[in-house]
Amino acid sequence: AVQIQNRATLGGNLGTASPAADLNPVLLALGARVRLASVRGLREVAVDDFLTGYRSTARLHDELIESVFVPERAPGEARRFRKVGTRRAQSIAKLVVALAWSVDERGNVVALRGGAGSMAERSVRLVELEKRLVGGPLDHARVRAAAAASAAIDVRPRDDVRSTARYRRVVFGRVLEELLGAR
Repeated sequence: AVQIQNRATLGGNLGTASPAADLNPVLLALGARVRLASVRGLREVAVDDFLTGYRSTARLHDELIESVFVPERAPGEARRFRKVGTRRAQSIAKLVVALAWSVDERGNVVALRGGAGSMAERSVRLVELEKRLVGGPLDHARVRAAAAASAAIDVRPRDDVRSTARYRRVVFGRVLEELLGAR
């Protein structure tokens, strides 16, 4: 919603560690790092390691989120994002998916990172999807197989007031296929 967009921050999305946060899967897909500050000094933590559980982070009690670093975009890198909710404005996500990937001159995936929200107790990396797609082309059969494996392995959706786990898992696989061009 406009009210949230005008007040929201990256630090707020990370600090609350909501599993339904819209930005956290994006930060996972982009390989972002969080810089934490305290009287002891500064330390950096990958977003993968910063989000530790349901509304839980690696931030110590005396630390503040000082900044968030997003690596420079690789030449030719494709990026995609999809949020599924019940309506456009002020909707808590049923699921969020973010992807970033690069292909070589032969069309083979050389790098891929993915993140998902509202699909587990925290925003998660899509490690199985990454493992199955890097090194080969994004053809329909490979993408569909990788999306199905990711839906079975990478995520652990739950039933709640917004959706069922079954719905989330099915739609998640379809969103992956769509974002990667297999639908």
